Amino acid sequence: ITVYAIWEEEAPPRRRRPRRPTRPVIEEYDVTFDENHEDGDVFNIEAEEGTSLDNKMPEDPERAGYVFVEWNTKQDGTGDMFTADTEVTEDITVYAMWGEILDEEDEVISCEPYLYDFIKYGTSNNPQEVRKLQVFLNVVMGEDLPVDGFYGKSTKEAVNRFQLAYSEEVLRPWVDIGLLPNENTPTGYVYRTTKRWINMMMCPELNIPVPDLSDELPAYHAPTTYQEPTTPSYITEMEIALEEAEKETAFTEYEKVLVEVEEDDYTEESWEAYQQIVDENRVTEQDSLEEIKVATDTVAAAQEDLVSLVSVEEEEEIVDEDIEEEEEVEEDEELRIWLLIILGMLIIIAAAYYAFNRREEV
Repeated sequence: ITVYAIWEEEAPPRRRRPRRPTRPVIEEYDVTFDENHEDGDVFNIEAEEGTSLDNKMPEDPERAGYVFVEWNTKQDGTGDMFTADTEVTEDITVYAMWGEILDEEDEVISCEPYLYDFIKYGTSNNPQEVRKLQVFLNVVMGEDLPVDGFYGKSTKEAVNRFQLAYSEEVLRPWVDIGLLPNENTPTGYVYRTTKRWINMMMCPELNIPVPDLSDELPAYHAPTTYQEPTTPSYITEMEIALEEAEKETAFTEYEKVLVEVEEDDYTEESWEAYQQIVDENRVTEQDSLEEIKVATDTVAAAQEDLVSLVSVEEEEEIVDEDIEEEEEVEEDEELRIWLLIILGMLIIIAAAYYAFNRREEV
């Protein structure tokens, strides 16, 4: 008999389309730029939530008779500075801040002092005043300072260059009273003569006289009332500023040393001893510079005596390995002895067998 296979055509399997992943909804916010004067423009730029404008940041606006200072979150300039790196988390309006300069015909316009505060390196300064100083240095001296309101090393060096460029107006008055050795000694301190000349350059109409610096000298009284000579306030303030800056740096180093080690990395006994030394050498920003430095050195030295858990574990592993090697040597020695015994027995048996065969032959 012959049998035959019967076939039915099978429908091809249905292909399922892969589901497209749903994209998270990203909010977009408007940053409104207000040029903050009667003829100024107002325009918007969109930004995704949690991002910054980066290269979408508009170019600095222009205004006749004024220099652009910054974008600020408050119309009166008391808010926060808005830059290309500022994170956008909501709709926001920022306003242009302006500094007044000469008009386009080089005619003097009615103006007020450009800077109001003294600015010292290493101390707390008014950020708005520092930003105006940075804009002035960028425009007048061709500097390329970030307008961030921080009086750091780069801004101080730019002030030094300004003081040297206008040494006759800025440094000469101090040389004349003997508080500077010569006109080639900038201070980086926007003090009485530096602030005066910046304000005069921004608004000559003010016609500010050269300040009388005699009050910076030690006071002199008639011989009937003797008074110990005092250090000029200008020099004293500079020394205080420098000392405070050095102390701030030393305290930052102290805090850095404290966080360089963690308890979980060391043995309990060594950590307790180290912690006792730390407790005995705790300092704050109110302590003297010398105390902060001594505490930092002492804590750093104590860290060198900490016993790492890693080194302890490695030592335990070495001991375990030595024990294993000794056990292996002992086992090998015992095996060698047994082999010698067996070999000796085989020799005895072979000798007996040989002697027996010789006797049979005889």
